[in-house]
Amino acid sequence: MVMFEELRASDEVVAAWHDVARRVGEALDRAGIPHHPEDSYPRPAGAVIGVDPMNDEMGGVIVDWSPGAALVGAVMESTRTGDRDVSAEQLYIAVTTAMRDAMLDILRASGFEVAAIDDSQRPPAVHVLRGP
Repeated sequence: MVMFEELRASDEVVAAWHDVARRVGEALDRAGIPHHPEDSYPRPAGAVIGVDPMNDEMGGVIVDWSPGAALVGAVMESTRTGDRDVSAEQLYIAVTTAMRDAMLDILRASGFEVAAIDDSQRPPAVHVLRGP
């Protein structure tokens, strides 16, 4: 059985990813994009910057977008009750995708190597592959 620690990137690699995450925050500051770490609760609207410590293809710095509380609440309520609010779900997807695409452009222009994440397990996100 493989233990979690065996799947985790080395401390040096994770520290380097945290440094890249800090620089991503600086780049977003320059662009006027509000941001916060992934462990901020309640989660305010804006870019969410996190570090996935796993030593796999998704390990590293991940940036996604958290819409405003009213939209998040509508989608969560729709999911909780099973009474789908299609317009809220569509808006959520449109907002998170548009902001992901904007952050891709902003981070590329700031010298980062980035890739889009389109995965059914998470909202649209940016995978930061390398910093400037």
